[in-house]
Amino acid sequence: MSPSEDGEAAERTAGRDAGPEEPDLESLLAAVPELIGAALTDRNGELLSKAGDLDAEALCAFSVIAHRTVREAVEELSLGSPQRWCFSTDSACWYAVVLGARRLIAVGDPTKHPAATLHKLPGAEECSP
Repeated sequence: MSPSEDGEAAERTAGRDAGPEEPDLESLLAAVPELIGAALTDRNGELLSKAGDLDAEALCAFSVIAHRTVREAVEELSLGSPQRWCFSTDSACWYAVVLGARRLIAVGDPTKHPAATLHKLPGAEECSP
């Protein structure tokens, strides 16, 4: 591959990885009352921004571990690449949406319908059901 072809490939990859516009986390929390906090991370779980009442560093670390587990299960079943997921316990619900090279991670109180909350997050509407 020539240097110009290599550079073009890097630009295409960078554009694809950039993903959609960064969500306004404060507006998200106001629009989705089920959420108590949200964070934007990179692929490695590094905190990029946060809003609400949460331990953002712990949430980001959890997201990396959980996403790896979800990705491995999806790959084992040959279902492609996970674009969104939610995890619910009796004390909280966690939500994740892949936004290019970033992840939107949110946490909220337990709910009977976490998938309905997940679909309210930016980028989730672009994912197939």
